[in-house]
Amino acid sequence: LGVLGLSLFFYVVSPETLIGYVGIENAYALMGAVAFIGGVSIFNGVPYPLMLASFAAGGLNPWILGLVSGISVILGDSVSYYVGSRGKDITSPKVQRFIDTVTRSVDTRPRLTTFLIFLYGAVSPLPNDVITIPMGLKGYSFWKVMIPLGIGNVVFSTTVALLAAYSYQTMALFGSI
Repeated sequence: LGVLGLSLFFYVVSPETLIGYVGIENAYALMGAVAFIGGVSIFNGVPYPLMLASFAAGGLNPWILGLVSGISVILGDSVSYYVGSRGKDITSPKVQRFIDTVTRSVDTRPRLTTFLIFLYGAVSPLPNDVITIPMGLKGYSFWKVMIPLGIGNVVFSTTVALLAAYSYQTMALFGSI
């Protein structure tokens, strides 16, 4: 419901109007806060890519937006990793066996795992909790998860921002908006 409401808001309010209301300096800070909240949990329903695309289409620097968003999401994901790492104590043996089965390749192919974590962050719009919580439960190194996932998040966010900015400019050029 929140995604639908926010989508309608961004459909009705132009990106320029949004930037004019929020202000340029505040927009970067707001983007960071929204991306952090979006990274904390899959249950909050904050679609930060919508706001990211709107701010980029509104004229903010897509490179800075991508960097701010990517770093903020990974900071939020650190909370999820922490929850997963502390969840070992309360996880049932059945769930722990499932996590061990799913993450078995982590132990046998660490380089492939690092690449797949990066790739997931770089191309997937799905929540990163799919990676962070199980890796935390598994006891996998925080840095071995967060560095490739963080770089992937920066790539994803920057790509969304660049696509939004250039798509909006192209549509304006051809009179579509």
